Amino acid sequence: MGGMLASRFSLMYENTVNKLILVNPIGLENYLYYVRYKDVQFFYENELSQTPEAIVSYQRKNYYDGAWNDRYTALTLPLQGWVNGDDWPTLARVSALTYDMIFTQPVIDEFDKLAMPVTLILGTRDTTGPGRNWKKEGVTYTLGEYDKLGKRVQQRNPAINVVELEDLDHLPFIEDFEAFISPFMAALPERE
Repeated sequence: MGGMLASRFSLMYENTVNKLILVNPIGLENYLYYVRYKDVQFFYENELSQTPEAIVSYQRKNYYDGAWNDRYTALTLPLQGWVNGDDWPTLARVSALTYDMIFTQPVIDEFDKLAMPVTLILGTRDTTGPGRNWKKEGVTYTLGEYDKLGKRVQQRNPAINVVELEDLDHLPFIEDFEAFISPFMAALPERE
């Protein structure tokens, strides 16, 4: 959700932000156009049901094109630690509130107002689409088609530079750092 937060900050404090670089952010769609609203309690109960095994299973299924390895397993350890920790109910509540923000405070509809240079780096294999399991009746739109989202973003704001990384997923900087680093470095502001 960092991309949504960075986008909102940039919209609110445009004189503070010189350049915005987003990497496979969620929020490139207004999810409530397509899915039924779920309240904070729904997300809280959902988070409380998390297990270390479910965390690994989700990432194994949805990230890295199924090419799982020990390095990816290690990246799940902090999340597993949260679930196993004594303060998990508090962290689950925070997570539930964050999910509510994802659905009720979209930023995509304001991308035309981003005044600073923006680079959007997208792994085109990403299919992250919050809420796809509770779509509204009759909705045929497919959430999370990152291979199409870059073009849709540019229709809203042609000034946004979209860099597509073919055959990479939600975390391209982990999956293939060499493919990621060049466009990322090119997007960084010049040092004075």
